Amino acid sequence: MTKNYKNMAAIITISLFLAVIILATPALAEEDEDLEWRMELIEASRAMMEEEDTPEFRNHKLGSVFTTYGEGDNLINTGLRFAPQLGSPAGRPLRFIGEVFYLRAESEIAGFMSLSFEPIENIYIGAGGDVIGEAEYHLFAGWDITDNIFVEARAINTGGSFEDSNVYPVAGFQISF
Repeated sequence: MTKNYKNMAAIITISLFLAVIILATPALAEEDEDLEWRMELIEASRAMMEEEDTPEFRNHKLGSVFTTYGEGDNLINTGLRFAPQLGSPAGRPLRFIGEVFYLRAESEIAGFMSLSFEPIENIYIGAGGDVIGEAEYHLFAGWDITDNIFVEARAINTGGSFEDSNVYPVAGFQISF
């Protein structure tokens, strides 16, 4: 009979061992899934922190501007441009642009204030007015060829109707900060 008790004890021990393994396996699988989920959450959190820490370098622009606007045959007049970003409607930049040109032939200054919007990346349109009195208003369309070089076509109205406006080329160098 002692053999039967030993066999029974062995069977009970093996049964208990198998029951513990069977019961513990789902708990271990849940722990693995939970650990995986936690690791994904940590990675997503790190990615969000890196995005927040990455500065936006293209918010504002400062540049030098060259144009044929003004009196004189083929004179290129120079100026300065400052264009802070006011907002991002629909995820596209909206900028206020302040410009000052030195008109060499007249020995005068022309100053413009404008708003521009970038409906397509690197292509912008805008309108504004002259703050010094040389012109009434202007409309322009431009292209940022690179981060540092831009060109524009600018219709400047110096009086009369829009048809009386002249179109002037504008080009320049800019830095983004």
